[in-house]
Parts: sequence; structure tokens; C-alpha cells
Amino acid sequence: MENNNRKGLIFLSGAIAGIAAAYYWNTPSGKKLRKNIKEKTSEISNELNDKSQVILEEIKNKSETVIEKVTEKYDAAKEKLKETSTASINNAEDKIEGIQEGIKKAKNRIANGTILS
Repeated sequence: MENNNRKGLIFLSGAIAGIAAAYYWNTPSGKKLRKNIKEKTSEISNELNDKSQVILEEIKNKSETVIEKVTEKYDAAKEKLKETSTASINNAEDKIEGIQEGIKKAKNRIANGTILS
């Protein structure tokens, strides 16, 4: 029974507080407070929107800069790899030509019988 009385008292207190709040919101000072809250909320919303636009623009600019730098590094590495590959291929071709020349000389010496000279 005491528990039911307590619940009833809590419910009644909540109802009274709700009625008081509803009454206050409709008084001139309550209407002024609501207007001030609405204006402040709108100001804060606009400020957040402006700041988020600035931040998004900064992120976009920084992203573009990073992409440009990465692209430059990639292109430089690709060119270096191409140069290194070409140099390696040329070196290998020179070595093969040298070996082929040596084989020809050896065949000629064997054919001429001048292997030991």
C-alpha cells in the first residue's frame, strides 16, 4: 500500500510539473524564453554549418595535395624503375654479346688449332 501511495505521489508530482511547465511556456516570459532558445539554436546550427564547410574545404584541399604528392612520387618511382630496367637490360645484352664474342673466338681457335696460344 505504501508503495502504491509512493507511485501515486510520483505520478502526481510529474503531472503538476508538466502542467506548470506548459503554463510557463505560454506566459510572455516563457514565450520569450522559447524565442531565445530557438534563435540561439539557429545561431549555433549556422555556426556549426559554417565551420563544417570550412573543415570540409580544408580536408578537400589537403586530400588533393596528398594525392598530387603521391602521384608525383609514383611517377618518379615508375620512371626510375623504367631507367633501372633499361640499364639492366642493356647491361645484360652487353654481357651476352661479350659471351657470344668469346664463344666465337673459342670456336675459331679450336678450328684453327690455336687453343693454347
